[in-house]
Amino acid sequence: ETQTGLEELGLAMSAAREAGAPCIIGSLAYDVTLDGSTFRTMMGVDPERAAEFMEEQGADIAALNCGTGMDMTWARQAVLRYKEATSLPVMAQPNAGLPRLVNMKVVYDETPDEMVRGVAPLLDAGANIIGGCCGSTPDHIRAFKGAMDLYLSQHA
Repeated sequence: ETQTGLEELGLAMSAAREAGAPCIIGSLAYDVTLDGSTFRTMMGVDPERAAEFMEEQGADIAALNCGTGMDMTWARQAVLRYKEATSLPVMAQPNAGLPRLVNMKVVYDETPDEMVRGVAPLLDAGANIIGGCCGSTPDHIRAFKGAMDLYLSQHA
């Protein structure tokens, strides 16, 4: 689930391990900075430190999900930075755009067709697992699977 700091992440991973989870996924949510130059968690953690921490704490997978502005393009950057810092498999679960409030309902505007364009770049960056977070639907995930199947058939 969404974590924003290393202490919180460490506690969650420890609890999962104690509960007998067969796979420990360390996952953090990132926010794009106001000037749009980079991203980090709300607690100031950059992807490299996060990936190192996940590996040190015994994660099986280093992941990113959610966050403000973390679209497919920013998720690709996070995957690249994770891959520089760890040999763990990497999972990316970006949001379907930025949330908007419409008639008291939260709406995410990125369609499956829009998001699926980011699948091949995520795979090229080294992502091993791709999913979706806020605003994604079963249609998004089906589109991702189709794009991943096509990519893998062309890169086998």
